[in-house]
Order: sequence, then structure tokens, then C-alpha cells
Amino acid sequence: MQRPTRRKTSTVTKPVVDSEDEIIETITTTTISSDNEDYSETEVKVEKTKSRRRKSHIEIEYEDDESNSPSSSRKATKKNPPPRWKEMWDGIVEMRKGKDAPVDSMGCEIDRDPNITDQVHRFRLLVSLMLSSQTTDKCTRQGLNNLIAKGLSVDTLLEMDDAEIDECIKMVGFHNKKVDYLKRTAQILKDKYASDIPRRFSDVLSLPGVGPKMGHLLMQFAWGDIQGIGVDVHVHRISNRLGWVKNTKTPEATRKELEEWLPFEYWPQINRLIVGFGQTVCSPVS
Repeated sequence: MQRPTRRKTSTVTKPVVDSEDEIIETITTTTISSDNEDYSETEVKVEKTKSRRRKSHIEIEYEDDESNSPSSSRKATKKNPPPRWKEMWDGIVEMRKGKDAPVDSMGCEIDRDPNITDQVHRFRLLVSLMLSSQTTDKCTRQGLNNLIAKGLSVDTLLEMDDAEIDECIKMVGFHNKKVDYLKRTAQILKDKYASDIPRRFSDVLSLPGVGPKMGHLLMQFAWGDIQGIGVDVHVHRISNRLGWVKNTKTPEATRKELEEWLPFEYWPQINRLIVGFGQTVCSPVS
């Protein structure tokens, strides 16, 4: 028998998980053979070493303290969208091409007057939204224009007496209550926010007579900050009819459910799109 002269070694290392420990198993195979390969011998050596298993890093995302803020749902939708929702959306967009609904010409998103400051413009947006509650777009715009004719700003509103304000907005719903809301809001803005509207959503919601729908639309129109979906009676009613939400009872419940699946890029569009659709095509059923 010839003396072996060739040696071939191969090593394989693999981890084997065992509970919280990680076993590193190293298998070394050595083959010894003669030159003419009439003799061979294989040795297998297994070594195991234990190391503490490295725990996975889990990133925890905390929700904003403001219960009405959609900061968490903004990053990723939580639910699967309803079947064929995009097909319905595109169909509504097609039907709304003419932009012939009252919301398109008289909605709360008023045009910027080049003769006023950004601060005054933001305040007028807020007033427009406050007047719009349970009021048609036509009446809202009429009341707003009457106030603008008086030079509407925080200071001018505070200088007006209640009867004068009421005369300007008497065509809007609950005008007596809105006079009180407007005067109190103007005073808060003057005292706390240098006559501007708050930059934080939670502060906007603290203003008298301002709810989530107004707050979300104001943040969008005034600051370009999409904090959530503005849901009024049209969006609430039609979202239920289309099956986009599951029989929600209030606009606020509809908002929360829509935000769970509607992609964020559609949030700024949905209010005007669906409101106009409700005004011109999808009327309420008596």
C-alpha cells in the first residue's frame, strides 16, 4: 500500500438556533488519498460553539397624542381597500370634469386676495369654514362676502358689534350661535396667536365651533398641511353608499375608516370631489 500523499480539506459552518442561544456548528471534512487513488481515508470533525443569540431590533412607532391626528395612518394604510374603489373613483372624476357644482365656485377654499396679507387670508378661510356648517355653499359665500365688504380681519371683526355681524351672516344656519363663535375665536387668535390661526391641529380644534372637518380642511387650505380627510354629510353619505365604509353612523366615524385604507395622496382631493358629486349627481334619497 502506498503512502498517502494528498490531503483535501473542506469546512462548512452553519448556525443552529436553539432557544435563545445560537449554536455555531463547524463541520470539517478531510480526505487523504494516495497519488494513484487506490487508497483514501476521510475524517469528519464536528465542532460546536455556543454564542448568545442577538435579539432582533423591533422598531416601535408611537401614535400621536392627538386622537384626531392621522399621523400614524398617513404612513401606511392599515386595511385592504374596498373592491373596485379606484374604478369608482375614476368614474366620479370623469363625471366631475365640468366642475359645475356649487363647491367648485363657492366652496370654502376661497381665492387669495392679492391686496391682503397671508395672515388675513388664513383668517378668512377659517371664517368661511365656520360659516359653512349646516349651510349651503351659496349662503356661506354670501355671508363671507358681506363680512369681507366690512374689511374682514381679526381686528375689524372684534370692532363690530354682534348685531352688525349677525346682519352680515343672517342667511347661514345657526347664525346667532356663529356670531358668538366668531367673536370668541377672533379674541383667542388676537390674544394667543398674534391674530393668526394656530399652526397645530390640536390648537385649531380648541377654537369655539371648530370640529374635525373644519380643522382638517383649514390645515390643508391655510398651511398646506394634510392632517386628515375633511368629511361632511356628502362624503359621509356617499362613502356609505359606495361601500367604502361599513355603515358608519357619523362623519367622524367615516373619516377614521376612510383614513385606514385610502392612500394618502387622495386625501386632499376627496372632499371637493365627493361633495361636488353629491351636489350634482348622487343626491340624497328621501
